[in-house]
Amino acid sequence: MHMRINLGKILAISALSLAIQNNCLASSEDLASYKSSKGEYSRKSSREGSYVAGDMKDSGGDAASDKKSEENYYPFELSQTKIAAENVAGMRIKGNKVILLGFNNMCSVEDLPEDCDFSELDFFRQYPKLFSVELDGLFLTEAMLENLQKFLPSTLKSFLVRSCEIKKEYYELLADIFEKHKSLESVSVISPDLSGPESTRILESLKDHSEIRLLSITVGELTDVGEEYLASLISNSFRTLEGASLGWNKITGRDDSYRNITEAIRKAEKLNKLEFSVVSLSENDLGLIVEAIGDLKNLRSLKIFFGNIGAHNHIRLFENVEIFQKSLANLSKLEALDISSAGFPSDVMQLIAQSISYMKNLKTLNISGNPLDEKSARSFSDAIKETDSITTLMANDCEMDAMAFEALCKSLANTSLMHLYFRGNSIKDGAKSLPVSSMPELLVVDFSKNEMSYDDAMSFIELTKDSIKLHIVNFKNNTGIESMSSIERTIKNDQLVGWKIKNYTNGHQVSFFGL
Repeated sequence: MHMRINLGKILAISALSLAIQNNCLASSEDLASYKSSKGEYSRKSSREGSYVAGDMKDSGGDAASDKKSEENYYPFELSQTKIAAENVAGMRIKGNKVILLGFNNMCSVEDLPEDCDFSELDFFRQYPKLFSVELDGLFLTEAMLENLQKFLPSTLKSFLVRSCEIKKEYYELLADIFEKHKSLESVSVISPDLSGPESTRILESLKDHSEIRLLSITVGELTDVGEEYLASLISNSFRTLEGASLGWNKITGRDDSYRNITEAIRKAEKLNKLEFSVVSLSENDLGLIVEAIGDLKNLRSLKIFFGNIGAHNHIRLFENVEIFQKSLANLSKLEALDISSAGFPSDVMQLIAQSISYMKNLKTLNISGNPLDEKSARSFSDAIKETDSITTLMANDCEMDAMAFEALCKSLANTSLMHLYFRGNSIKDGAKSLPVSSMPELLVVDFSKNEMSYDDAMSFIELTKDSIKLHIVNFKNNTGIESMSSIERTIKNDQLVGWKIKNYTNGHQVSFFGL
């Protein structure tokens, strides 16, 4: 019984570490980076305000950086001393650092010994309860992989390999590690440049695992044989699989290359989180994927990204989104939907909006990177009002002008919305359309990069005098504000201070960034 509790803890730790360190395999960033490096694909990032933790950067050695570094390991609190060996649940090796994660939600950071090749017997085995090892951004040599084969503990339940450089001839050694640890419950291989033969070998080494709970696979290319191995892995773990992040550039081989995976996913009865990201797929493949999603009745979080939808026949795309619409209507437990940067046209977005109104448990909606005109914006406004459960809306980089934004705001009064993100649009003076005084739960609004002037910002600020909970409004990176002279800005800010003193009489204050 005690061992079962510890396993539960480490799986939770592994999942949080995976998400917080942006190890979601199917993240659009990994695939976009892959394609950008080849000069074939690029996109705007729409991740700000995501329902998972935000970007975590490496930091330097000053006091501010130390604080930022501490925040990087949330929910672990940075300890001033090394975690006791018997309390170490997980180890994360990134660059020249070793982060030890403790069962008590504490973590400690130390330097990785220079020229370390893991040849010391006690590098891993000094920790008797070590269940999770993550390798991040390392150059894995033949010696390192051979020593990992020898010294990784038999207690290992989570093995994560993220953005590590491995020569082609050494992937067999990595595959051997997976084959030796048949009881793994959390597996991550994130290597956006990985070609077909190597990805096929890795998936072959995993195909017979049957206890996987958390699975992340991001590769550059998947072969049809590799797809069969991945489908076998999912099928064998259908009773345990709870989270899956799957992403690649394309599948090479037969035409119906997604049939095995989609059939396997349909049967994953405990799956509650799915991230599916593919740069290039056909209309038929898209239909198979979105139809299969409808069978995942326990799904609570769904993120999809398909990079070449803009090249699909518009009629076929509309038909596939109608299938997707029906699938979404079946997901009664869904709490988070992320279709950011999928590139759906505005009329297609209206179909998706209609599905939102049926999702009574939906809390987070990310439609960033998809264009919204007045009709589609109004459709989402009505859907948000109808479902009355959404607390976070992300509509970054949606090409909204003031009229579209006004349409989006039409039905937002008296909703449950708390966090609103509108970065990278052209809202300008449309910001005043947001019914702030009638949004009792509103906490945060992001208007950064919206071509706003100081007067546009003030027209919104004047609405906040009757707000109840609004705490932060972001006006950063607006050209009309940043182009002001220092003298103009000083005068305006003095006027803003006076306005606050006059209007915030109940003790409630709102912080405005970028003014």
